[in-house]
Parts: sequence; C-alpha cells; structure tokens
Amino acid sequence: MTNQSLPPALPQVSVPEAKSGDELPEEYREAVLCYASLCTTSPAKAAQLAYEAFTLGIEWRRQGVQLPWLPLLLMAVLEMADRWQMQGRGEPLSTELSIWLYERAAQQPIAPQQPPLALRALQQMPTADAELLWAVEVEGLHTKSDAGGRPWEETREWEVTRVREAFRECCQGVYAADVADSNEECRGYLGLLETATRSPEAWAPEDLQRHLAACARCSETAACLTLSDELPVVLATGVLGWGGREYLDRRRIAGERGPGGPTHQEDQRKIAGWRASLRRRPAWAVGAVMLLAVTAVVGVLSSAPSEPTSTSAARDISPFPSSSPDAAWPFDSLPLQAPMPVPSGVSPSPSVDSGVSPSPSATDSKAGTRSKAGSGSSLIVGRGSGRCLDNTGNGPIGTQQQIYDCGTGDPSQQYTYTAARELRIAGKCLGADGNGTADGTRVILWTCNGTPSQRWSFTTDGTITNDLSDKCLDVSNVRTANGSKVQLWECWGGSNQLWSRR
Repeated sequence: MTNQSLPPALPQVSVPEAKSGDELPEEYREAVLCYASLCTTSPAKAAQLAYEAFTLGIEWRRQGVQLPWLPLLLMAVLEMADRWQMQGRGEPLSTELSIWLYERAAQQPIAPQQPPLALRALQQMPTADAELLWAVEVEGLHTKSDAGGRPWEETREWEVTRVREAFRECCQGVYAADVADSNEECRGYLGLLETATRSPEAWAPEDLQRHLAACARCSETAACLTLSDELPVVLATGVLGWGGREYLDRRRIAGERGPGGPTHQEDQRKIAGWRASLRRRPAWAVGAVMLLAVTAVVGVLSSAPSEPTSTSAARDISPFPSSSPDAAWPFDSLPLQAPMPVPSGVSPSPSVDSGVSPSPSATDSKAGTRSKAGSGSSLIVGRGSGRCLDNTGNGPIGTQQQIYDCGTGDPSQQYTYTAARELRIAGKCLGADGNGTADGTRVILWTCNGTPSQRWSFTTDGTITNDLSDKCLDVSNVRTANGSKVQLWECWGGSNQLWSRR
C-alpha cells in the first residue's frame, strides 16, 4: 500500500514548467483533500469540493494568477465552498466555515479589506522560492531529509534559510509601499519595525509596542517580519483565511508519519531490529516464530463474521459520490486523471447514517492487547477540547455521543468502565453503530450485548480504542465546540483522539 501522507516533493524547476494539469492530483491531492475535509461534513462532499477546486485552480493558473500550485489550490477550495454557499448548496459545509463565510460576506460591503500581507508577499517571490517555503513551513517537508527519506545536501538547507529571508524582504517591501501614502506615524516606525523584528530576541521600544497594539496593519507586519516558530501559522492563516491552524496540525502529523519523518524513521529502526533478531536466531526458532504468526492469522480469520459488515460500512463511507444521478460527477471530463482517495490522518464526519443497531459479531481476538483501566464512574475529558464525553441530552438508544462542557455531577457525563471493558451510562453501553469498522462509524448508545463492538481499551498514550475495529474514539473533524459528534477513526495521535478520566 502506498503512503498518501507525503508532503510535496522539493521543486527542482519553476512550477509552471514542471507541472501540468494531469500531473497535479498525484502530488497535491492529499493536501487538498485534507483541507476540503475540514470544510465539509462528509468524505464524499470533501472529494467533490476538492474536485471542483482543482478545476478552478487550473483555470486561475491559466489566467495568470501568480502563486505556487498548492496554496493556489487550497485557496480554490475555500472559494468553491463560498460559491456553494452563495448558490444554496452550503448544507455539506461545516458549521464553523458557514458562519465565517457569512460574516466575511457581511463585512466586505462595509469595509473591503486588502489581502493579507503574507499572501501578497508570497505572490512577490519567485515561484520556485515560494513553493519551497510553503513545502517546508506549512506542509512539513523535513529539512534533514526529503520526501523519499534521503538526506538533504547542505546547499538545500541553505536554500531554505535563503527563501525564509526572501519572504521577510518581500513582506518589508509590500509594507513600505502600503505606508508610503498613509499617515506619518506608520511611516515613522518603518525602520524601527524592521530592526525590532530581525530576531525573536530583539528588543522593541515601548512606543513601538504601544503603536503595534493600536495599529492592526503594523501588528500584522511585525508577525510576518519575525522569522520564528510562528512562521507556519502566519503563512497558513494568511493564505487560507479560515482553518489555517487546523490544517497545519493535520499536515504536521502527516509529515511526521511520511518517509523522512521522525515517526517513520522510528518505525524503520524497529523493523530493522526485528529483522536482525531473526537473523541471529537458529533456523528452528525462526520457523517457530513464523508458525505462531500463521496460527494467529488463521485464528482471526476463523472468528470473523460471515456477513461482510466492514466492507459494506467502508462502502457507505466511500469518499466518492454514489452512482445515483444527483451524486455522480464526471471523472472522464476532468483534466486531472487520478482519483482522489481520503487521506490517512483526516477524520471528517460520517456522511451516512446507517441506523443499524449493533448485533453480536466476531469473538474478541484483541482482548489483552491494550492496557486496562479500573472500574468506576468518571468523566472522560477530551484533551484537545477540554470538554467531556456526553450522552447527548440523556438520549435514548441509538443516540450518537458528543462532547460538551463538563458539569459537576452531570449524569449524562458519568461513564462507568466495567470489568468487561464496557463503557456504560444510563444502564446502556457505548458501541460502534451497526458493528461498523470503517472510519466515520458513529459511536452510539445501545443495549449492552457483550460484543467486541461494545468493548473499549484505555491505552497508555491516552487513546480509547474499540476492540472490534481497533480504531480510536475520535471527535469528528478535530472539532472542539459543544455538540461535536464522536466517531471511530484510524488512530493517528491527534488531540481529538486523546482522553483522560477524572
């Protein structure tokens, strides 16, 4: 299986010369889908939004828009989302994005705003330099190794330093042009602002600090001129406008798991050690290890349910539209030939409500693989949100669980972890809807039946895994607001999958 979490490769020539429409999806589809999934509530709609954004981005490029391909395509995602909303097609968009789009539309007639300084500076840079800056700072391309895991040459590290400084100079030039016709106060701080932001440790006089607190434009400029750890945030929020920080979090995790990333390198060290240990063992010992592995696989297969529930569930959560006329969209007419699967490490909300209740399924072959927690009623608090797992409105059977502000003694948040590794509340158990094992399966309240879909394991890293699927309890779309729904998703270490009991 190919790894689809790779950041874009280091550009070797200018983007207009190196890329054509039919080459774009292979290199950028995962990143574009990552952002599209933040903007929508289902994998199918995320794929459709990404598809339309690719088409729009290519049209922008043909019209001469000067930006690196990836920021251009991500901006096209947001533009297409805005068009959906204006055309009355905004129902699949996330609530947070819809509100943001409405507020932006309401403000524009009153006070039209200039594009962010970071975006205008990126447009001023040579395309290859801007592409490299975005790949390293936002997409997480590692400065010690490229996307293939090979060490970088020292000249490449020097190139990264050079393009960071080039971005700073472009920001300074754009700002100087902005204040040339403005009031004398902003012009008077031009040189002082450049000096005070040359390094994170530089000292800023009190009068400059007072001016920055009162002047939004100069404050934005100071953030762009300071080459610190906040540069990725400055770039992502300046270019995207909405969801920049969330996009950064997902891309950073994807980069760590891709070749060259620390997580991938650690996995490779473990694999190498395992292989070396086998080589040092006598032949009969290696044979015994392989025999045990085969026996374990046969045991798991023999205990699998006869009905292909996981396959059907995965089909329901497919990132591609169904074959119905109202959902179909013409891949054959698309100038970008590769399909766009949902990337690993992204957890959009499920698009299908199966309404199927959990039923007895496979015997539990995973018992004992996770650390167990003691019994007792407690709050289960999401580390990313600070909010508690909540039985929505003390709901009946079939209620999907959510997160909500933690309340003292609130019975809808008091979960009991039993000796059978069930999570009980109101005399019922938490389980995977329809014995589902696909990403996006709802976590619901159901009559306790002792099946693996209702067994949970608290791990030492803070995740809570479902025994049937071995997937994590996950807050949809990395959301933190009250009412955000809870589902199952492949464990990827995000803050929306980390929990603590108290």
